Amino acid sequence: MQQSFADEMTSAPDQDTASPDYAEQWKRAAQAHDDRLRALLGWESFNKLSATAGQQAEAAAKP
Repeated sequence: MQQSFADEMTSAPDQDTASPDYAEQWKRAAQAHDDRLRALLGWESFNKLSATAGQQAEAAAKP
């Protein structure tokens, strides 16, 4: 699933990653992949996974 997301985001190698269009494409792709993962795991497991990922990101951001 990660590879699919990466492929979707790099489909046009000359994209301006700072552009609003790229940000919108990122949001749409992220939502679509989250929906697929939620369908595979179920709501409860998806929510636990999301919470764990958020906690890990917060911990990694602390100095």
